[in-house]
Parts: sequence; structure tokens; C-alpha cells
Amino acid sequence: MFLLLVIGLVNTVQAQNQITVSGKILNVEANKEGKRNLPFTDELVEVFSYASKSDAETSLKLMEEQAKQGLTYHGLKEIDIVEADPYTGYYEIKAYANGWLLVKVGLSSELREVKNQLQINFNIRGAVALEQVVVQATNTTPNELRVIPVATARFGNVLPLTLTLPIGEHYGKTNARFVYQPFVVDCTTDSIEAFGRPYVLEGNEYHHTQDRRMGYDLSRDTLQIFVDPAKKLSKDAFVLNYADTIKLKHTDRNYAVFGSFAFMDYNNIYYSKTAMVNTCRNILLMDFMEMPRFKPYYLNFEDYKKIAERKERPVPGEIQINFLINKAEPDMTDSSTVYQLDNLVRLLSDISSGAVLKSLSIEGVASPDGSYDSNLKLAQRRTDFLQSFIAQRLNVRGYERKSGARVTSWKELADTVMAYDTILAQRLNQVLKEDRNHNANSVAVKKSGLMEELAPYLEKMRKVTYTCVYVVNRPLSPTEILLKYQANAHDTFLPYEYWNLFQMVKDTARLEDLYKRGAATAKAYENGRAWVLPECLLAASYINRDTFDVDLLAPLVDRTPISVSDKRPKLNYVKRDFNGYETLVNPEAVVANYLIMCMKARDYESASVAAQILAEAHNDKYADLIAFALCMRGSFYNRPDVFKRVAATSPVNDVILNLMMGTNRNNAYAQNALEKVSDKNPLYWYLKAVLADRQDQGQSMSFDLPEAVKCLVTCFRMDEKFLNIALRDGSLKEATVDEAIAEYETQKQQ
Repeated sequence: MFLLLVIGLVNTVQAQNQITVSGKILNVEANKEGKRNLPFTDELVEVFSYASKSDAETSLKLMEEQAKQGLTYHGLKEIDIVEADPYTGYYEIKAYANGWLLVKVGLSSELREVKNQLQINFNIRGAVALEQVVVQATNTTPNELRVIPVATARFGNVLPLTLTLPIGEHYGKTNARFVYQPFVVDCTTDSIEAFGRPYVLEGNEYHHTQDRRMGYDLSRDTLQIFVDPAKKLSKDAFVLNYADTIKLKHTDRNYAVFGSFAFMDYNNIYYSKTAMVNTCRNILLMDFMEMPRFKPYYLNFEDYKKIAERKERPVPGEIQINFLINKAEPDMTDSSTVYQLDNLVRLLSDISSGAVLKSLSIEGVASPDGSYDSNLKLAQRRTDFLQSFIAQRLNVRGYERKSGARVTSWKELADTVMAYDTILAQRLNQVLKEDRNHNANSVAVKKSGLMEELAPYLEKMRKVTYTCVYVVNRPLSPTEILLKYQANAHDTFLPYEYWNLFQMVKDTARLEDLYKRGAATAKAYENGRAWVLPECLLAASYINRDTFDVDLLAPLVDRTPISVSDKRPKLNYVKRDFNGYETLVNPEAVVANYLIMCMKARDYESASVAAQILAEAHNDKYADLIAFALCMRGSFYNRPDVFKRVAATSPVNDVILNLMMGTNRNNAYAQNALEKVSDKNPLYWYLKAVLADRQDQGQSMSFDLPEAVKCLVTCFRMDEKFLNIALRDGSLKEATVDEAIAEYETQKQQ
């Protein structure tokens, strides 16, 4: 009795032990001339798993009864259901070790016991109900390649270029090449938006023939990198499986996809065709996704603190001043001269308010026309005058004054003219001689008659450059900084002062202004290095206001791999430059805020890249953000974890994602999820119309409107904006939309 009990328990445990079974389901009818079987590319292939043979047989009987009534069939007591890949025939399903599998293809079916096998292949003779056909003859030469355009899904600024096209016999040859080139057309402007990656298939003898007949140079073949290495072209039929994506310029427009198909041998293109692959009616269901309002993320203030260091800092600059002719005094009647002098004095005053001005160097630059010595002396007098002029207006003492002067060479002038007038610069260079001194060249230019044309450029040469060197003074306390800001909000502040103000000022608009000014000031003081803190704070402020600026944080998100061995961009990676300056690459908060703004801008391509970087944080607080970014890029097709997480956020999202999957089973799931959406929401009726359109639900009476049309009319009544959406949305049949609009207009008139 004990042994019987143990055996019974072992059998029970074994029967309930779940395993994953995989394999291929191939079509016996596709076996021609001894070649391998092919998958069912035109038939839905479903695999069901059951605990027992009786469950499987009962379900099969139920399916056959439902099929006779024209109903969408479903199984009974199934453990799992999957669809085989139409391109490879591959399937993968959960099953009991002692369970049974049922495969259904069209009108054919086959039962198979699992017997603890991890791989089970099926070779099925398809029994597919066909319409009546008339065979007239067998054509051994290429007939017209038939491409039926279909609607394609659009994911924000990402358009997938996918195509599965069976190509018949006798198109290809062993000494030929096939090229498929897709291109995208903007349906608003009818202009080509972008080209996809070419797909090239070659026969075994293609390159041999080219080499024999034409001395072919493979290194000059620009299409060689696009050749499919896994397949060879021959006279046999094949299936073109193509996948690529295009980043679009506009997220509010529809796009069509065209494809150019060409077969060529060593001598000519013997067959070519350009056809529409995807229509302008893009599938727009993803535009209805309910996106959570993600909150921004913040950096640690202490990690980005600015300290007033006591060290010398040079500030170079340049001003253009008009002087009185042959005099050292500026022309104070010239508004531009007055403005630039005032700006220079104001800059020096602002620097002196938070630092000690150590020195001011001024160099006057004279134009090359005239005597070199007199020009140099005049430039020196002018810089000396400017030093005295600035000192009188600047309430600062004790700084060192340095004055210098130089005369622009004629070669410098020619280089400047070249940027504006190439012909004039060439004429000037013909006059100038390298072996002449400056004065001799001046005489030659004057005699050439070019002085009048050169006059505007000579003015550009008369300028003043300056460099002021300052030392940072005692840092102000937070209270002093705030008082300084309250006294004059437009005053100039040092980076450490901005750091304190970011934490003390409360008004959002004032803070955004401080973030911008603080970032610009820090970049100027630190040789162009970005201060990440104000940039991230500004992005967070934008997110809180439900606006975005993708370009704000884009320069701070580094997508390049850190090393040759590891191609992934790193998160929170410290990088040291040649000067020993350390920078934190891709801080979490920066990447997360950039991702959120990309989502708001519907730039799902950039958002998905940022999501992959952020995923390295392995932090649950980013889980929903990452899932939505990947989902909106289309990753829900092959990422069950992304599908489940996003679908669970709302019934509407659950409906949309199941509709996007497009299978009978997912349509049934969408139907169930739709019941949780309020029928007071016009989107409920729109999504219901999509489901009804797919199921061809019906006309209960011969003169009754189709269910999809009724749902659309109800939707239009509740919100007329859906009318224009339906006209562009490939989720609905064009005839359904036209009939619904006609009915809606009729009811409005009544």
C-alpha cells in the first residue's frame, strides 16, 4: 500500500509538473522538389495545451461546432494558448509534462502527447477552404509583382518599416541580385521624408559573373554591406521579410511607405516595380494611450555646490569703438561707441562687486592703411586714453593697468575679406607681395583703386581688445545674497550665490530665470563646462508646468559607450579629463527628466534610448517610466513585462495594447477590458467601433447599420474631433468611416 501511494504521488506530481515546449509547425504542402517544408505564412496557426487528452478532444469538438456557426472559436480548459510565428513556424508554450498539445491550422488539426518532451515539431497538411479559381496556364517568366498596401502603426516620431511579401518563382536567378529600397512620404506635403535601409539578396553566381564579364570591383559596391548573408537568390519563390524604423520630423502627420523592388543581373535591371507598401491611413491607436503625469526628479544640492575660491580668473573680450579721425578720443556722438563703453564699465563694476579686480589689459588694434609707425603710435595713444577714461568712471582703485597696441597686417585684412567677398579678397592678394614691407604694400593697395571697396573691412580692423583679471572676494552669507537679490533681482551674481538663491527664492517664474542665468554664468566662469544642477532644476520646473524643452538636457545625456568591451552607455559614471577635472556622466535625475520631456514631445525614439540607460539603475521608482517609454516605442510586441505593466495602469491602455497585438485572442481580451471603460467617454465608442470593425459584427437586419458604424456615430455625437481622427486612422476600414460620417451628417441635418 505504501509503494502504491508513493507511485500515485509521483505520477500526480509528474502530471502537474509544468515545462516549456517549443518547436516548429510546418506545411507539408509547401515541400517542393525535396526542399524543406515552409511555415504557414497565410494561415493563423494556434497551439493549445491541455492537462489531458479528453480536455483536448472536448475543446476541439467545441471549436468545430463554433466554426460551423461562423463564430470566433475558443478552447476549453486550456493551460496556455500561443500563435506560431508566421515567418518561421516557431512556437513556445507552457504545458504539463504528461499533458497534450492541440495544433489548429485552418480546417486542419493535430493532437500530440507531450511525454515530457521539450521539443515537438509538427508537419501538417493544410486543409484550407479556398475560393473557386480557374487555372489557365503556368507562367515561367516574372508576372506583375503584387503588393497590397496596408495600414501601419505609428509610434509618435517613430514609423516602423515592416514588410512580409511572398515573391513567386522565376523572379530571381542564381546570377542576379534583388534590391528592395523603402522610402517614406509625408502625406501632408507629398514629399519624401526619409529612406529606409536597403535590403539586398544575391545569387551564388552573382559576383563570379560580375567579375568575369565586367572586372567588378567589390570595394566600390555601396550595396554590399546590406546583403543578407543568411539567404541566397535563386529561381525559387521566397518571402521578403524586412524590418527597419524611421525617425519622423512631425508627430501630427500621417506617412505612407513606398517600396522600390528591382531584380538585376550582370548587365541590366530585368524587372523593377515601385509600389505603395503602407497607406497614408496610419494606425493611430497609440495616440489614445493614457500617460501618467510623471513627477520630475531632483539632484542632491550638496553634490553640485559652488564655492567661491580665491584664485585669479581672466575675462577676455572685444569691443568696436569709433575714434575721431587721427585723434585718441572716442567719438561720443556715435551711439554704438557709447553703448559699448558703458557695457564695458558695467561689466567691470559687476565683477568688482563680488571680487577684487587685479588688472585690466587693453590692446588697441589699428587698420593697415597708412604709415605703419604713425598707425602704431595712434593705437597706443588711444589705449592709454581708454585706460584713463575707464578709471575715471570705474569706482575701483589699486588695479594694474596695461596698455598695448598693434597694427593689423594686410594679410589679416585679406583673410577677413575672404569670409565675405571671395573675389575682392583674391584681387587684394594679387596686389600684395610677401617680400614688400608693410608701407610698400600700403602704397600698392592705394594705387590699385581698391580702397573704396575695402573701406567697410578696414573699419572692422579698428577695434579694442581687453582682458581683466580678478580674484574672488569673501563669499557673502546666504542672508546677504538674498538681500542683494531683493535689492536688485537683475544684478549679476557669482555661481556660489546662484547656488544659494536656488534654495531660497520661492517664486517659480523668478526661479526659472535664476536657473538660466546661473547656468550661463557658471559656463562662462568655468571655461564652458556645464553646471548640471540649474539645467536639471529648470527641466524639473518645466515638467511641473506640463511643458518641455527636449534640447535643454540633450547635451547632458551621453549615449556613447564608455569602453570598447562594453557598448552600453553608463549611468552615474565618473569621467576625468586631462586636467583632472571629474564629471559625473548621466546622473539618474538628468536622464529621468530628459526621458519625461521626450515623452511629452512624443520623441519616443530618444525616450527609449534614455530608458535603456536609466534601466541600469535597477530602481523600482523608475519602473513605470521605463516601461511607458519602451511601450510607446513599440517594445510591447516582444516584451511581455512591458505589456503587462503598462496594460495594468488603466482599462483604456489595456484595450489599446491588446488591439495593437491584433490576434483573435487579444481582441477577446480587449473586449473584456473595454467593459471597464465608461460608456460616457467617447473613446469607449471609438474603441468599440474598432473591435466591431475587426469582428464584422453585424447587421441583424438587412437594412440595419453595421455595429461599427453605430458606435462611430455615437462617438461623433459625443465629441466631433474624433471625426477627423477616424479619417486618418488605419485602425478602421475606410468604408466604415465613410458610412459613419454620412450617417452622422444625415442625423445632424434631421
